[in-house]
Amino acid sequence: MVNIISILKSNPNYKVYSYLKDVYSPPKPTIPATGPVEPGDIMIKMNDKSLLNIGISLFESATFTGDHAAFSHAGLATSGAQIAEMSKRGLENHNLAGENSAYTYDVFRCQFRQLALAAAEVNNALMKAGHINYTVMGAGLSVLPSIVASHNIGRLQSAIPKIEAGKFDLFCSEHVVFCYIAALEKNNTITQLGDQAKNLKMHDFFDREPGHYSPSYLYSTLMDHKFFQYVGRSRGSHWVSS
Repeated sequence: MVNIISILKSNPNYKVYSYLKDVYSPPKPTIPATGPVEPGDIMIKMNDKSLLNIGISLFESATFTGDHAAFSHAGLATSGAQIAEMSKRGLENHNLAGENSAYTYDVFRCQFRQLALAAAEVNNALMKAGHINYTVMGAGLSVLPSIVASHNIGRLQSAIPKIEAGKFDLFCSEHVVFCYIAALEKNNTITQLGDQAKNLKMHDFFDREPGHYSPSYLYSTLMDHKFFQYVGRSRGSHWVSS
């Protein structure tokens, strides 16, 4: 019998990376890891050995998005000391040197500073609107392959009344990509990024809808991305080597 997973993984668009390499031989930063984490940085958390994180990594490694399965969670930096992230309590800000000090993150930075700040502003708008539910089902479905392209649908404006009504949910990496895609929609941000971006489209940043990015798939996307740079590995608001 033909192994359909093997066929899909042989596709040149599908890359498989070693869990052990992620953990014990982290990629080399593309820019020096100096200064604090910045607002808009994407922070992807390494498996913290909790039962939930172990389950996520095992599920990712066994499915179509097994790339970089060492990483099981994602959030968006809102300052040098804070990360906005989805948890079972919903979307919250957590202190990187406080309650999250034991967690290890690989940090990616958008080369367009204005876009990164706009993504952080989208996150602020989401938090101000009210409580956002965490979707376990959405997180599970994100490991399936997607052919749903991202498109401009005014998602932030649509989300606000749903949040106010308590009927809006996200999972961790979906929240991160949502903020960036909504930022690209808002005020036509992409046309304000200067001459370097004048011919770019949303798909040049994220080509799939937010709900189709698991943490590991987001990681592999950013590692190969020409507009995001791997800054380094952080724990407790300090850069670390492993």
